[in-house]
This record gives sequence, structure tokens and C-alpha cells, in this order.
Amino acid sequence: MTSVTKKEMKYIPTVDDPAEAHFGVVVVDLDKCTGCNLCTLICPANVLEMFGEKGDRRARVKDELVYCLACDNCQASCEGDAISVVKGYNFVGRYKKVDIGEPSKPRRKY
Repeated sequence: MTSVTKKEMKYIPTVDDPAEAHFGVVVVDLDKCTGCNLCTLICPANVLEMFGEKGDRRARVKDELVYCLACDNCQASCEGDAISVVKGYNFVGRYKKVDIGEPSKPRRKY
């Protein structure tokens, strides 16, 4: 393993600094949510959690600070179309955004 020089360190993003990283935003429509729990299992950033009584469980975004990567896994896996990624993930400042665009629902082949 090699060490990083001070010059190289200034190019490494600080992930938890709100001035350098803008994380994705996920919205859950509780009326459409069936409580299948698939979105919480598939999320790599652990942004969603289940709440409610047994038999009436729904997904929601955790109350604490979440680091959503806007990967759209939750939106793609939701059969009830209850989840939407409304804002994408982006580093700012000295990092250039290259044709990322806004999140969109993936095409499904049936």
C-alpha cells in the first residue's frame, strides 16, 4: 500500500462536507408503498428503513443524515412505483460533472 502525498490529498473529495458533495434525494409515496421491503434490502447506502406495525409496514427515508448515491436501485425495484429519486448525486467545486443528467426510471422489459 502506498501513501498519498499532500498534493494528491487536495484532489480527493471530502464526502461528508456539504460544500463538496451534494447527495441524492429520495421521496417515498406512502399511499403507494406495499411494504415489500425490497428497496431497503437493495439500497447500497442504507438510506431507507421500514416502519409501522406488523401487517401495515411501509418504507421511509431515515431521519438522520443520509448519503444517497442516487443509484436508482430503490426506484427500479419498487413494483408499486412508490419511490422516486428526485435529485441526483454530485460532487461540486473542483470536480467536473460529466453528462450525468437527472435520474430517470429505467426501462423494463417484460
